[in-house]
Amino acid sequence: PGTANPFRGPAGIALDAANGRALVADKSQGALLAVDLTTGVRTLLSGRVTPDDTNPLFSPLGIAVDAANDRALVVSNGQPGLLAVDLQTGARTLVSTNATPDAVNPFSGPIGIALDSANNRALIVDNVRDSVLAVDR
Repeated sequence: PGTANPFRGPAGIALDAANGRALVADKSQGALLAVDLTTGVRTLLSGRVTPDDTNPLFSPLGIAVDAANDRALVVSNGQPGLLAVDLQTGARTLVSTNATPDAVNPFSGPIGIALDSANNRALIVDNVRDSVLAVDR
């Protein structure tokens, strides 16, 4: 598949079946890489400054594909919170942080994520708080 966009610290993976690729959260690069399932070619979907520097990825660890909304949800230990990454453009939107909607249950060390589609929420495991947090999506 070539040498472009090598992994440097892959930490999480999710299947983007609609686009025929796997999405890999690379904590060392602060990036979300797309791997074509047919060719193995890797492309940078989103990173610290790709497509821009809005809500940069720092140490992304967990990822889940929210196919209904054409986005990936990513948890990051470097910027504790939940980011949505547009699956077509790579643009990032902040969904939840330590202060949203309030500071009652702040993120401390989010490392994994799963979608609870039946209840329209993301479940995030936090290894510093030793807890699972639910975030409406």
